[in-house]
Amino acid sequence: KPQGQELKVVPIMSVKLDIRGETKRSGTTFYEIDITSQGQRWTANKRYTDFVALDDELEMRSRLARDALPGKGCFGVRHRLNLCGFNKDRRSQLGLYLHGLADQVQTVGECQALAAFLECPPKDDGSSTDPSGGSSAIVQTSTPSTSAPSTPRPRPSVRPMTDFKPHFDRSCFTSSDWVRFRGQERELAGIISRCAELVPSTGRFQNDCEEVFQELRRCIMAMARRGSTSPRPQAALDEVPFDAKGFVWEFLVLVAARRPFYRSRAIEVAKLLENRQPWAQAVRKHPELHELKQEILTE
Repeated sequence: KPQGQELKVVPIMSVKLDIRGETKRSGTTFYEIDITSQGQRWTANKRYTDFVALDDELEMRSRLARDALPGKGCFGVRHRLNLCGFNKDRRSQLGLYLHGLADQVQTVGECQALAAFLECPPKDDGSSTDPSGGSSAIVQTSTPSTSAPSTPRPRPSVRPMTDFKPHFDRSCFTSSDWVRFRGQERELAGIISRCAELVPSTGRFQNDCEEVFQELRRCIMAMARRGSTSPRPQAALDEVPFDAKGFVWEFLVLVAARRPFYRSRAIEVAKLLENRQPWAQAVRKHPELHELKQEILTE
């Protein structure tokens, strides 16, 4: 140690995640999360659907244990009317969910999904943890900083395309091919119909796109994993009528453009579909849409 200067071993500052408030914007509740990690402090505002997306990502890509998320309520009625203290209970349970995650990491940056969810500043990348894997580090004692909490650097964004106009004709949903497909794959058909409803309506898209995207992603991923011996093999994914495929592509482009947090997952779905010739042909039918896909649905 340097002469005349005392060094001591202290625990690395733990991660703290607390929901300290909530606000409503256009009827949607945003939870204000207060985050402390590695001496930095910032806030992030997240919807319930963002928590659901984080939970899905952690399930697929992380070993962190997770508490159960609170239920959505009966079609959102309990949330809107705050029946039986529903909103207070939900906020409390979301807080417990975050506390459970915080207890398992030394820095937010240790978990990529959590860092993206919390809009982690670049400095907190987990690089200053003890290389031996322990929970302590040698640091020089100093007076705590009284500076204002740091603000996360804004992420690069793509154009939101508020003037986007669909390239495909909704009359495809009355065709005999669609009726036949809907009879065979009712779940996916219902999700695609909702995608087509949201694409031309900016307001409805803003309110419902996260929920519809998560349903679409789960359904497509599940169908892609089907084996050849399944009663409905994965080839059924290619039987989606041509123009209906186009509405899915448009929906994925808009999700990636208007919801940066979901962009990597939209790209994941796009890659899976593009590897299937019927889906690749559908997006190439319209050069402008194909150009948007190349620009927005590419890492």
